[in-house]
Amino acid sequence: MHRRATATPIRVMRQGRGFGAGMTMGLLAAAAVLAVYLLAPVAETRGWPLSGTLAAARDGLDALRLWLATRVGG
Repeated sequence: MHRRATATPIRVMRQGRGFGAGMTMGLLAAAAVLAVYLLAPVAETRGWPLSGTLAAARDGLDALRLWLATRVGG
């Protein structure tokens, strides 16, 4: 008897998945930066426990933004 060799099916990756994941990560990062910018002054005014941390993060983001602006030329 001859056994017929059957090929193992190859899993085909879904197309377009990488772009959506990358776009989602970019939007989440932008939302986090926006949240820090919006919450830092509110936290400082209301005396929230993390107000110093948010203010330091905002200062760091400002420094990063200025560094990037000098590199890009804008």
